[in-house]
Amino acid sequence: MATQKYTPEILLDKESPTPLHVQIADGISREIFKSRPAPGTPFISQRQFADLISVNRITVNRAYKRLFDARILIQPPEKKSIYIAPTAFDQVKPPFPVIGIILPRPYSEFVSSVDQSRLKYTSGLIDRCAEKGYAPMLLNPPPPGSSDEETRNWLDETISRLTALIHLGHRIEMVDRPLELILRETYLPQIFVSGCSDDPRIGTACCDIESGLLAMTSYLKERGHSRIGVIGDVFDPPAFFRYTYSMRTDCGIRCIRKAGMELRDEWILKIPMEFSSRPILDRRISRDPNRFDWLFQENEFMARQLDAMFRKCGNNLPTVFWCSNDFLAIRLCHLLNERGFHVPEDFSVVGTDGNRESEFAEVPLTTIGVPMYEIGRLAIDMALDHFFNGVSEKNRIGKIPAMFTVRNSVRDLRAAHSYIAHART
Repeated sequence: MATQKYTPEILLDKESPTPLHVQIADGISREIFKSRPAPGTPFISQRQFADLISVNRITVNRAYKRLFDARILIQPPEKKSIYIAPTAFDQVKPPFPVIGIILPRPYSEFVSSVDQSRLKYTSGLIDRCAEKGYAPMLLNPPPPGSSDEETRNWLDETISRLTALIHLGHRIEMVDRPLELILRETYLPQIFVSGCSDDPRIGTACCDIESGLLAMTSYLKERGHSRIGVIGDVFDPPAFFRYTYSMRTDCGIRCIRKAGMELRDEWILKIPMEFSSRPILDRRISRDPNRFDWLFQENEFMARQLDAMFRKCGNNLPTVFWCSNDFLAIRLCHLLNERGFHVPEDFSVVGTDGNRESEFAEVPLTTIGVPMYEIGRLAIDMALDHFFNGVSEKNRIGKIPAMFTVRNSVRDLRAAHSYIAHART
């Protein structure tokens, strides 16, 4: 059985002032960079390629000579066949290596929302690119609704210059044909930042949130807490970019119960996305970072659910609440205060993410910090690993441990019990 020969697909512009043999050589170089055939792969012969692209064989011969001279193709003296040279990939790499960062919206909107986590991710990506000698290229793909031809033209013009693609999220539209086509491309590594895909070719750089939950439960138990409630966002992630955040609430419930803390179903408030704090985080608003009035402008769904829990449970309530993000935790503290309770004297509260707001809240929050900057750096390292070594089960998913930060929002119940026992004696 004959060995399949590598046959590049190139487009020629016969009206261009660039000579055809140069167009052919450059087109072959781009295709080798994109598809990365293994060194030693048999290459289509000059005659066959001339017939395929309807060009004079002498022109193709001149193009092949350029590729031989550049050590992209080789023809061993004792053989008639042509092969991909061992040095081919080093020769076809762009002169300045570039990593593409696909944004779900224009950069000015992406980094100027209330939620500053995006800026942390982006800073990690850009800093690590610079350290590795790569240029970050911020990309806005064709908008949803664009034709397949428009997307493929964008891919041909843009992706061939890249070493890898990093995805920072999904656009608002649930149907996103351009993204679907981009994710199907196989010639470049693709990494999701704090997101995951069912496609085994696409990597994930994210936080190991379970490590933070384990640290939290250990800390709470050491301070006499055994009963915990959960308040968390729940939503269905987009089809092509499954945010790890979308799984955080259920992951927290599972980890808390596994750690042996008491978590009753009636102590769990699951908040649909339309009623959560997340939509307001996307707004571009002016605010004093030390004030949180902007956070309390949303509807009263969470307040009603909290009141319903208190009515149903009476005095049979948890001593501490874990919230799936810091903004929910700050809002919970506000709602408890409105109802005459105090944090941490009456209820302890733990947030998640480690945002700046958690540090400067009225009661500084104990929180599970997500190392967003480090995740951005990890995404670059993973992309380069996949580029040079390929993707495998061992390197497809990269996780960085969460950071548990202790502040003032958790009460030490042991000290309280010790004081009561001392008072009674």
